Amino acid sequence: MSRTVQIREIDDDTYAALRKLASDAGLSVSELLRREAEKFARRPAMNDWLEQTRTRPSTISRSAILETLDDLRGDWPAADH
Repeated sequence: MSRTVQIREIDDDTYAALRKLASDAGLSVSELLRREAEKFARRPAMNDWLEQTRTRPSTISRSAILETLDDLRGDWPAADH
């Protein structure tokens, strides 16, 4: 069974951005929001997701994570002040 949802008092800038996103995707604003609502509804609640990640076994060591982050960030700037 389908339901209708109405959102009131969307400011002009927000609606213009939604209209552009919809147009770029070849959709109406309603269809864009329907698709986004469906994606949002499939996501787990934050507490459920956190519980899943806490109980998931990890094979990556803390040192490997830190090393990767250091590689991604690059060299630290010199402390010449």
